[in-house]
Amino acid sequence: MGRADIEFGKATDQLNDVGLTTDARIFAQTLVGRNVLEGRWTFQVVDEFDALYYEVARDIVRQLERDHLDGRRHVFERHLKERRRTLGEPGHEMEPPA
Repeated sequence: MGRADIEFGKATDQLNDVGLTTDARIFAQTLVGRNVLEGRWTFQVVDEFDALYYEVARDIVRQLERDHLDGRRHVFERHLKERRRTLGEPGHEMEPPA
């Protein structure tokens, strides 16, 4: 959405450049800088999501990993990767270089 806001700003300038000042004013007043949700830009929405949901979910999952998997993460995905990769093939290494 931030990118859209920047593009609407550019469009406003272009409308002004070709003399469409009324249309440019509508863009500038109505779209440029507009909130995506009441009182919030997308960074504020993301911050709220992180605080109210993601951080709580992440913390619970990390606790489960500590309690039941000796702190190991992505156990299923590691097994899946091991089954699907081609041994010895470039780009199929199990771990990044040390």
